[in-house]
Amino acid sequence: MSLRAKYGKVQKSPELGPVVKMRVYLPDAPEHGVETDAVVDTGASRTTLPESVITELELGGKRVPKAGKVNNELADGRVLENQPTYWVAVRIGDCEWGTVRVAVKPRRYAMIGRDIMRDCTVYLHGPDQHWRAKRIRKRPCCHSSRRVSNAPESR
Repeated sequence: MSLRAKYGKVQKSPELGPVVKMRVYLPDAPEHGVETDAVVDTGASRTTLPESVITELELGGKRVPKAGKVNNELADGRVLENQPTYWVAVRIGDCEWGTVRVAVKPRRYAMIGRDIMRDCTVYLHGPDQHWRAKRIRKRPCCHSSRRVSNAPESR
C-alpha cells in the first residue's frame, strides 16, 4: 500500500495536520461500514474513533464487539477513565488492517495511532503540507485470527 495525501484541518488547532479518510466496519460485516476523517497522530499509541462512528455502526440492530475498557490520557494531560474499547476492522486507501482494538474519545474525528502505523513508513513533510505512507510489512493484526461475534457481551 502506498498513500499520498495533503494536510487538512479537522482539529480545532490552527495548525494543519496529516489527514486521511478511514473506513471502519464490523469485523464480520465489511459491507456495514462508516467513513470518517482521521488524523495521523504519531504520539497516540492506540487508534481512536469518535463515539458517533460506533453509534452509526450500530444502526439497524448491529452490535460492535466490545473489547474492554482503558484509561485514555489526552494531550492536555486529562485522563478519561474506564473508556470503552471495541473490535473493528479498518481500511485506509487500499489496505485493510483486519481487526483492531480502538478506543472511543470525545471528538469528531478519528486518530490513527502507532498500533496501525507500526506496519508503515510514514513521511510527514510539514513545509509542503503533504504526507505519505507506505505499508512495509503485511502481518496479521495481533487479533486478526480471533473470531469476533456480534453477540452481546456477558457480564
